[in-house]
Amino acid sequence: MRVLRTNRLSILFLISTLIFVSCSKESDDPNPTEITVFTSDFSRIMDENPTNGQVIGNVQGRTNQGTVIFSITEQNPAGAFSINSASGELKVADASIFDFETNPTISGTVNIANGAVSKNALVTISLNDLNEENIFEGDIQLKTQADVDAFGSHNYSAITGHLIIGYTFGSIYSNITDLSPLEDLTSVGAEVVISHNGALESISGLENLSEIGNTLSIFDNPVLINLDGFQSITEIKKDLYIGYNDLLINLNGLHNITKIKDNLSIESLFINNLNGLQNLTTVGSLYIASNPNLENINSLSGLISLRYLLLIESNPSLVNLNALENIHSTIARVEIYENDSLVNLNGLRNIGANRYLTISGNKSLIDLSGLQSVTNIISRVLIEKNENIQNLNGLENLQEVGYEMVVMQNINLSDFCAITNLCVSGNIDNFYTETNAYNPTKQDIIDGNCSL
Repeated sequence: MRVLRTNRLSILFLISTLIFVSCSKESDDPNPTEITVFTSDFSRIMDENPTNGQVIGNVQGRTNQGTVIFSITEQNPAGAFSINSASGELKVADASIFDFETNPTISGTVNIANGAVSKNALVTISLNDLNEENIFEGDIQLKTQADVDAFGSHNYSAITGHLIIGYTFGSIYSNITDLSPLEDLTSVGAEVVISHNGALESISGLENLSEIGNTLSIFDNPVLINLDGFQSITEIKKDLYIGYNDLLINLNGLHNITKIKDNLSIESLFINNLNGLQNLTTVGSLYIASNPNLENINSLSGLISLRYLLLIESNPSLVNLNALENIHSTIARVEIYENDSLVNLNGLRNIGANRYLTISGNKSLIDLSGLQSVTNIISRVLIEKNENIQNLNGLENLQEVGYEMVVMQNINLSDFCAITNLCVSGNIDNFYTETNAYNPTKQDIIDGNCSL
C-alpha cells in the first residue's frame, strides 16, 4: 500500500513532538543534583622571619559541580598572608608580621565558594621562636652619647670582645648620659668597663645584659648614683671592681649575683654598707679598701667560699668582720690593715691562712681573738702598729711559721704567752720583736718569760 506524502509529514511531526515532550519532562525533574562545597580548617606551624612570597600551604576546597573560588574574608593581623583564588595556595604577604615576639599566632578566615554556595575555613599559623642573635664581632669603645646612639641603632644582642663605655684612664671624661640604646644587649664575651663618664647618673639600659665573659669594672664615674640595671647578672666570670664613684649610694643593682670567680674589689666609695651583695656565696678574693663611711659588711653573711685572699684595709668606720664567720676555708693571705674602729677579729674564726698573715694599724683592736683557725704559715706573720693590742691571744693554735714572724710597734703589747707552743714545740726559725711594751726573744718565751 502506498503512503501518501501528506501522511508521511504527519508521522514525522508526531515523532518530533514525542521527542520534545520527552526532553521537556527530563529538564523539569523535581529532584535535580544539589551543588555542595567541601573544605576543612587550615593549621600550620612554621618558623618566624620568612620571606615575602614564601608558600605557607594550601587551603582545601572542592565542589561536586563546577569549580570553587578562594577568598580571604578576614585575617589578624591584617595583610599577613595572601591566597590564590583558583588553587587556595597561601603565601606570606608581609614578612615583618611573622615575628614570634610580636605575633606568635596569625589567624584568618578563607571563604570557598561555588556561586551562591560557600563554606568558610579557619586559618591558624603558629610561629616557632628562633634564636635571632645579632652579634657584633670584636671590641667596641663608646666615648660619646653619639657613639652610644649609633651603636644602639644596630640592635646588637651580643658583643664578642670588650665593651668600654667612656674612657679607661687619664683626665678625659665622656658626655654619655643615657645607655637605653643598648637595651637589646644580652651578652659581652670579654670585659665590660664603665669609667670616666662625667655625666652618667644611671646605667639603666643594660637590664638585659645577663652574661659577661670576663671582668666587670665600674670606676671613676663622679655622678653615678646607683647600679640599677645589672639585675640580670648572676655570675661574674672573673673580677668585679667598683671604685671611685663618689655619689654611688648603694650596690643594690648587684643583688642577683651569687658567684664571682676571682676578685671582688670595693674601693673608695662613700657607702655605709654593702647592701646589694646579700646573695653572694662565692668569691675568689675579697678586697675592701678605703671606704671612709663603711660601717658594716653584714650583707656578706651569705658568703661561704673564699679561696685566695682576704684584704680589709683603711675602712675607718668598720666595727667588726662578723659577716665572714660562715666562711670555712684556708686561704693564702689574710691581711687586715688600718681599720681604726675594728674592735675584734671574731668574724675570721673559721678562716685559716697558709702563706701570709698581717694584722697592722688597727687602733681599736685589743687582741687577736678570732685567729684560732690559723695553724701553719709557710711564709710570714706580721703583727704591727696595733696600738691598743695587749696580748697575742688568738694565736694559740699557730704551729709553724716558715720564714719569719715580726711583732713590732704595738706600744701596749706586753703578753706573748699565746705563742708559747709555737716557740717551744712548733717550727719557727726567725722571730723578731721591736718597740712593743715587751720585746722577748724566742728563747725568752721558751724559758717561760713570755710576759711582763
